[in-house]
Amino acid sequence: MKTNKVIEKIIQNWRGFPNIGILGKYEFLSQTVCANSLEIKHLEDLIKDPSDIQLKRKIFGVIIHEITHWLDHTSTLWGQKFLIDIFNAFNAKSNENIDELWRIQHLFSDINRMYFADYYTVNGSAAEEPWNKEPWRYDFGCGLQFSREGKTSEKHPFFYTIFSTSNDEFITRVPLSVMSLLETNAVTSEVRLETVLLSCLNQGEVFIENKLIEQNFLERLYTPELTRYSVAAHCLANLAKITDAVDAYFLSSALSTLCLNLPSKVFPLLKIPSALQERIGDRAREMLNLQDRGFAFFIIANYASQYNQSDIVSWLESTIEAAGLPPLKQLEELANQEMNELNEQILKDPLIEKLKEIGLSETGENQIICEYSRLKNLLRVGRDNFTKRGIAGNHEISMKTIFSVNENYLKLPPILLGDDSVIQLGDEALEPEYQDVKKWIEYVDIIEERLREFHQACFI
Repeated sequence: MKTNKVIEKIIQNWRGFPNIGILGKYEFLSQTVCANSLEIKHLEDLIKDPSDIQLKRKIFGVIIHEITHWLDHTSTLWGQKFLIDIFNAFNAKSNENIDELWRIQHLFSDINRMYFADYYTVNGSAAEEPWNKEPWRYDFGCGLQFSREGKTSEKHPFFYTIFSTSNDEFITRVPLSVMSLLETNAVTSEVRLETVLLSCLNQGEVFIENKLIEQNFLERLYTPELTRYSVAAHCLANLAKITDAVDAYFLSSALSTLCLNLPSKVFPLLKIPSALQERIGDRAREMLNLQDRGFAFFIIANYASQYNQSDIVSWLESTIEAAGLPPLKQLEELANQEMNELNEQILKDPLIEKLKEIGLSETGENQIICEYSRLKNLLRVGRDNFTKRGIAGNHEISMKTIFSVNENYLKLPPILLGDDSVIQLGDEALEPEYQDVKKWIEYVDIIEERLREFHQACFI
């Protein structure tokens, strides 16, 4: 079976990262970046004509979008925790340690928390109507999640946004989830790419292209079926009175990445606005206890300054200070410290543990080809990339990385194209022994089926 077909099979069984089209996808179980709309011939055509802007947009637009998902998965605090949970589930099943199989259920819970099930999204009749070019009305609320027994849980509330037309017709109710933050970052990376491509045009072309770009991203904001992925940008734009769609994406992306990196110990420090406290009561504190990163985004957005928005770092610094958080530098140090402590949560490989007993060094441990060593490699690279990206992300360094190799830039994964070819941009993230993408995907295809079999067995 072709590798792309295997990826599609895995994604059908496990919800993949959000994608707003069929151009590409990110498969989180295998950490595979897929650019299925591209083939080797497209890159060969670009080499022949490097001035072709449309071809650059076709190639690098899909690549930067999916690469951003990979970066958020491997080089944010949230992503590293999720990465460990994936590999722990793999290893628990591979080792057939009955006392560790709970990790499989934990992974399924992770995924549900990332998205919130489709049940929690409610569409109105206006969702079927074309956008009337008028800004939507915005409101929020808080509901309760259901337990496995089918009962609502006061300990597990969720935060949602309500969108209505300018005529007050109900469009949709959508949760503000981790996936909303991830998609905000991926779309913003496309916006950054467009600004780079514009620099290659003459003044007349820039004016025309810029108008088309603004219209394109504005329409994304007002497409009902994409609201679960644009809700963060909407939220910030409404609270901070941002009228430009591009500005809304850049600022919400910085805040989204910050929230993906929020250290565990700072969630209790967030100041819940009094109006929000009055409206949803104790549920606000319960969501902070759950370290709900989407809800943290909403709280901080309430303190977002309407000024100095052109300087993202200064704007973010003043915003988080008002929300009760430490300065960015201190947050980054705390996030880095927590990342380093995550090693204690990794389910150890039995073979490696036995070899350690007879004197295996850490260097030798890293040279053994297994899932455990692959995870440590990804975590190590991710932490290095985190240092370079910063706690609020840096789309500039991501953009530079896909165009050239530089030790000061990020390390990137291989990319699977639609014709099953594999290419590498930037510096390699994976050690040579882990660069066989197809072999790794075949392994994940086998293990994910075993995980689902166990999940179905848990019905008491």
